[in-house]
Amino acid sequence: MRPTHANFRIAQAATDSPIRTLLEAQAEQRSDIIRLREDFEAADGFVHRTHDFPAGNSMTALNATTEVTLSPGGQAASGLYELKYSVSITPVVPGAGTNNHHLVVSAEVDVAGSGSWAWQCEAIYDQTRKTGEPNAAIVWPIERLVVNATGLSMSSKIRLKIREATGPGGWQFAVHGFNATTDGDPVQTATKRIVSSSVANPSLITVIEPHLLHPSYPVRIAGHTGSTPDINGTHVATVTSPTTFTIPVNVTVGGTGGTVRPAMPGVRYHTGPAVALQDAGAAVLA
Repeated sequence: MRPTHANFRIAQAATDSPIRTLLEAQAEQRSDIIRLREDFEAADGFVHRTHDFPAGNSMTALNATTEVTLSPGGQAASGLYELKYSVSITPVVPGAGTNNHHLVVSAEVDVAGSGSWAWQCEAIYDQTRKTGEPNAAIVWPIERLVVNATGLSMSSKIRLKIREATGPGGWQFAVHGFNATTDGDPVQTATKRIVSSSVANPSLITVIEPHLLHPSYPVRIAGHTGSTPDINGTHVATVTSPTTFTIPVNVTVGGTGGTVRPAMPGVRYHTGPAVALQDAGAAVLA
């Protein structure tokens, strides 16, 4: 850790220190966001929705895009949209001096579905390399852009775009929007073995060991046999215990075997009551 400058320590210790006030305000703001976000997701009438970017999409050049149409798969709604993606930058180490690598990924919305895109927000990725520094790829496995989108319909679209990309000759980057069918959770990639699916609606899925699944999040089931209907595929899991969860399928004949793993949807949002999340400065977040 780099040492704290003496002037910073003096200012921090002062009465009514603006530095301490700023730090405390940021902590309070983040705490409020987390708390209100949990309230939002637990609100009566909240319905979890997801959509996916095309499987295998990869944006490797300036102005490249990957998009999602909010149909089929659930009613579109105004509110909080999370666009999930990964980023990698392969830098070029110079023989002398410094190389700067600059990448900007933006989220845009086409409300009418007519090809007219409006910028919403963006994330910036900067890397510098000097002589002798490593040239291994830098990877951000789970990134997200959060959009407060209004006036959406079933024909509206959301996309990721490479808004800016500048760097030395030979540098490379790739941005990949998640698809629940093809992309597992990069952090929690282990599959768990399934014991059985129950005759029920929703069907209860039992696994051999703790599944470590996030409540109300997509999972991918594969290799399960004997059930009617076939439950292999992507579902939103509702966690009921460390070794069980339900999926919203009316199973009339139970099955056995197979595996389950977390899945990462490209876009996660909700339908339900209008809820405004506000930070300490009253700026609406969703």
